[in-house]
Amino acid sequence: MPAKRSKEEKPLGVYRISPSPHRVYLTRSKRRRIEQEEKSSLPIPIHILQYCLSFLGPGNYFFHASVSKQFCKAIQQQYPNDFLTSGDSIISSPSRVELTFQFLSKLQTLERRLILKPIVMQSFVRDSTHVFDFLHKKEDIHDPSAINEIAIRAICKGCLNILKWAQECNWKFDHCSEQDLIDARRSAPMFCSVDMLQYLQDLGMEFSIESVYTAVSKNDISSQVLRFLLQAVSKEIEEDDSLINGVFLLAFQSGSLKTLKIIKDMQPPSEKTISDIFYLSVMRGSNEHIDVIKCFVDKESVSICDHETFTDMANFAASRGCVQVLKYLHEHVKEIDLFKVSTIAGRNSHEQAVRYCDEKLCERETADLIKNKLL
Repeated sequence: MPAKRSKEEKPLGVYRISPSPHRVYLTRSKRRRIEQEEKSSLPIPIHILQYCLSFLGPGNYFFHASVSKQFCKAIQQQYPNDFLTSGDSIISSPSRVELTFQFLSKLQTLERRLILKPIVMQSFVRDSTHVFDFLHKKEDIHDPSAINEIAIRAICKGCLNILKWAQECNWKFDHCSEQDLIDARRSAPMFCSVDMLQYLQDLGMEFSIESVYTAVSKNDISSQVLRFLLQAVSKEIEEDDSLINGVFLLAFQSGSLKTLKIIKDMQPPSEKTISDIFYLSVMRGSNEHIDVIKCFVDKESVSICDHETFTDMANFAASRGCVQVLKYLHEHVKEIDLFKVSTIAGRNSHEQAVRYCDEKLCERETADLIKNKLL
């Protein structure tokens, strides 16, 4: 009996859609005749065929091994332990999809579903319509509810090609339930490209400030997507200034300085936003958030703030002993009341902050003495 093959873990997106080859016992004369037939039908040295197959990579067993026995032998020698067929190879072309479904039609219903489901999911991963085209031609998915389900999933996954395919099958937003629209609006900012967001907007999909909140909560959100959404809700923000403050705070919570800068460039922060971001940065640790403070608190932004607001910010930094923040405010933004700040820092036992203020006070007194002598 031949030795059993050890079970190996299947990579994600890889499925067995053909049985492993069985060893067949032949007589010597019959084996010789088969080899001669193979040589006459395909006069290609196996090492050359093996070299050619190496460029195709693993995960193509079903399509290559079924060509001929020589192909099967060549691919087994090139990839000895590969008897799997990946989802990517299945959906790579219409002809491969057709061959796969011809094989699936011979299986029982349960086996067919177990294989078909991951193939369909891989189509969404790659935004490929070959599987849906085949099923539609075979009248397996002519039901409007099935096409609507595909369209909504395409929106939630950011699959523009599949969404366009659904439109060609007469799908419209009118076919969606209220829950479908909620799911689409919630997922689109997370996964859709700018092109797809624009396409959805042209179809009649409306974006709200909640869409911006969803996008901002994602750390690696595309700058183009964020700019598109901010532009789409600009009128809503103009009517209520507090909305943009919420966007800034949510972006700060996500920890993305890049996102904060994009929002700041498109929507100048208010005095309340500047102070809120400053206080949160100091409370969470000025050393980690000094770049955020530099982004929001500068000469231009402080000019729109009251003097009392800036003073309170400096005093709060002193109470927390944030030397870097005090140094930045005093040297690059606006002079602070060093004596008062030193007193507050000393009251809270922040020696480094007190030392910095005392050094700056000494420098100021020295500069004043030199100036008076020159006069």
